[in-house]
Amino acid sequence: MELSGIIKDSFKYPFIDKKQFGLVLLVFLLLGIILFGSFFSIRASAGITPVIMAVSFIIALIVLVLVGGYQLDIIGIACEQDDDVPLFDPVKNIKDGLKVILVYLVFYILNGLISFVGLFAAFALFSTREVIGVAVGIIIYLVVLIVSVIVNWTFSMSLCRLAYHNSLDEALRIREAYQDLRTIGLLNMLIYVIVFGILFAVILFITLMVAALVASVSNAFVYLIAIMIVFAILSYVVIVSSRAIGLLYSNVVFNFEI
Repeated sequence: MELSGIIKDSFKYPFIDKKQFGLVLLVFLLLGIILFGSFFSIRASAGITPVIMAVSFIIALIVLVLVGGYQLDIIGIACEQDDDVPLFDPVKNIKDGLKVILVYLVFYILNGLISFVGLFAAFALFSTREVIGVAVGIIIYLVVLIVSVIVNWTFSMSLCRLAYHNSLDEALRIREAYQDLRTIGLLNMLIYVIVFGILFAVILFITLMVAALVASVSNAFVYLIAIMIVFAILSYVVIVSSRAIGLLYSNVVFNFEI
């Protein structure tokens, strides 16, 4: 599937089934309300804050795991270039969300080790203050940065493998996941990251504007509405980005060159 077609399809996808999109929206609004409640509990009463914060954290964690599992369903359907919208299945979504967390932890540890060793070597060379040492240190730093990006992109391929094969074993075949990334093409992956990076940057900008608004207007209702707007936009971006990465991976499934 062509990259331009993937982007167009993904942006229209949430509106294929407005009911399911509405459910996703409600889940994200729940996260926003939890954040709202936690913030104002801190302002209202320091005595009950620890309890409310603990409960809020647990609920938010469950919701995030649920969303992660639902994203996996969206990716799996997109991998087969199907236009269906997955139904919410809380039990299945939470189980899948836990699998996503496990895969994430594996890649997080891998990326952390690579970054630690590389950056330790780079800063050790920087400390010599010699021209050659600093130059080599800069090169090592850049290599670590590039490798870190590729590892993160490979993680996306592992999620696609998990969604398509419904197998943790397949998801953790890192070499095969990297080969899938090469099949899709680093340039195409870069374009995907740029497009959705811009979207997330817009969300960040809106969030900062909301923070500035809340700081200037001490009104609980204004704060709640602002938070709900941010999380409503975020729900759309999450669905669209999940659809897009799944469609990208479908080119591996159908052996199609972009």
